[in-house]
Amino acid sequence: MHISPCFALITDTKVVHPVNRDIRFHMTNVDSVFSGEETAQLSTKRFSRWPVFVAVMGVLVLVLVAAVFGYPKWHEYRTSQYRDGCKKAIREKNWDLLAIVSEGWQAWDKSNDDARVNGAEAARQLGDGK
Repeated sequence: MHISPCFALITDTKVVHPVNRDIRFHMTNVDSVFSGEETAQLSTKRFSRWPVFVAVMGVLVLVLVAAVFGYPKWHEYRTSQYRDGCKKAIREKNWDLLAIVSEGWQAWDKSNDDARVNGAEAARQLGDGK
């Protein structure tokens, strides 16, 4: 019996790899180990790509859910920030600030009528309106 210090325990005609003791898979005769047949068989085994695929799909689903449910909340938050800025400017009678905030609101959300009304009020108070 000969013991190889690096890779295998060689007995008579069989090689048993100490790392994985699954005899059915790793027991081969000495000639096939040295000829490279076992190495060729192991290199043709493919790594299962299902875990990677599932992880990528999971990330994509999370991004999609965040976009679908997150955008309306973000839009509502930003609209409330503009609305609060306009209310504060009206309360303080700071028409320059009202003009700036309503102009930014109109540029961000062109379909919002409150932004136009506040912009028109700022223009009227500053004397720019007709």
